[in-house]
Amino acid sequence: MKKKLVKIVGLLLISYCSIFHTNTTLNAQCAVCRTSVESLDGEDSEIKEGVNSGILYLMGIPYVILIGSIWLAIRYHKAQKEEEKSLKEKSKIDDTPLA
Repeated sequence: MKKKLVKIVGLLLISYCSIFHTNTTLNAQCAVCRTSVESLDGEDSEIKEGVNSGILYLMGIPYVILIGSIWLAIRYHKAQKEEEKSLKEKSKIDDTPLA
C-alpha cells in the first residue's frame, strides 16, 4: 500500500512539475477571455499575461481539491484499517481461556 501511494505521489509531483514549471508560455484562455484581451489596443502585455495567469490559477484549483480529497480518503481508509486490526487483536486477547 505504501509503495503504491509513493508511486501515485511521485507521478503527481512529476505531472505538476512538467505542467507548471515549464518555460513555455501556456495559452489557457477561453474564447470570451481571448476576445476581450485581443480587443485591447496597443501592447498591453502585462494585462494579457495577468489574464492568462489568472485562468491557469483557476484551472489548477480543481486539481488541488481532487488531490486533497484523494489524500483524505486514503488517510481515512488507513485509519479504519488500523482500527479494525487493533479491535481484532483486542478480541483475540479477550477470548483466550484462562488456565
